[in-house]
Amino acid sequence: MTKVSGKFYWTETRMEGVTNGKEVYGVVSLPRYADSTTVEVYLNGQRLRPIGFTILGDPRFSLKDLTKYENLNKEYQKKYRMYHTTKVRVKYKEKQMELGKDIYNTVKGIRSYVTDLKTLSEILDARCIHRRVYPNEYLNTFYYYHFIFDQFGQVMVQNGESCHTFGSIPNHKSKCPICGKGWIIEDLTKGYKNFDYIYKNGEEYHKTCLYEKEKNETVEFFRNLIGEVYTNADYCVIPNEYFSGYHIPWMIFSTPDGNIKIGMRKRVFSIEWMNDYKHFEEIFENE
Repeated sequence: MTKVSGKFYWTETRMEGVTNGKEVYGVVSLPRYADSTTVEVYLNGQRLRPIGFTILGDPRFSLKDLTKYENLNKEYQKKYRMYHTTKVRVKYKEKQMELGKDIYNTVKGIRSYVTDLKTLSEILDARCIHRRVYPNEYLNTFYYYHFIFDQFGQVMVQNGESCHTFGSIPNHKSKCPICGKGWIIEDLTKGYKNFDYIYKNGEEYHKTCLYEKEKNETVEFFRNLIGEVYTNADYCVIPNEYFSGYHIPWMIFSTPDGNIKIGMRKRVFSIEWMNDYKHFEEIFENE
C-alpha cells in the first residue's frame, strides 16, 4: 500500500516548457516525491489544474497554461525592463516509495522481482524516484542484457564496447502505432542490433514497422516529385548512397530524356542526371 505522510509542504518554483515529440506542455518540478492526489498549484492566487503528473509526482500543464505563465514573465520584463521569473506556489504531501532498496538496488532483488515488462518498469520507476527521495545517495549500476541501469537512475544502452547512449525500454502498455502490437520482456534479450524498438518524436515503434513506413513515404515523395515533370516514369529503388546501410532508399527514374538518380543526403537532396541523360541545351533549346 502507498503511504502518504500527513504533513503538507509549500514550495515556490518556476514552470518549465517541455517538448515531447509533437506535444508541448509545462512541468513544475518539486523538491520532494509528491503524492499527486494532494498537489495544488497556484499562479498569482489562481489555481491551475494539471493535465497529468510525472512518475515523480511533478504536475504537468497544458500549452494554454504554459503560455499564460510565459506571458506573465514577458509582461513584467517589458514593463520593468529587467529579467524576471514568475513563481508558482505548490502545496502537496510527500509520498513514500513503494519498493525497497533491497528490491530495486540489488542483483537479487531485481532478479526475483522482474518477471515481465510491467515489473521491470516498476523497478526502473523506483530507481528514478530514488534520486528524488535520496538526492545524495547514488544507486548501484547494473547490466541488464544490452542495457545499463546507471547510478543516476537513468537507462543507458551499450552500443559497442565503450559507447553508452541514453536508451529507452518499452513498458507493458506500450503499443506500436503502426501495427498496434506491443513488446514482451523476451524482446530485450535479442541484443542491441536486433532489439525491434525505437523511440522517435514522442512515439514508440517497432523499428521494422517505422523503417518500412519511412521507406514507403520516401518512395511516394520522390515519385510525386519526379511526376511533376515526367508522368508515370519507371523507377527502381536502390540502397542509400550517402549513409551506407541506412533504411531510407535512393531511387533511379527512367524518363524519356534519360535516367535521373535522386536521394536524400543529411539536409539536402542529391540529384544526378546520369550519363545517358540528354544535354540541357537539347531539352531547353526552345526556352
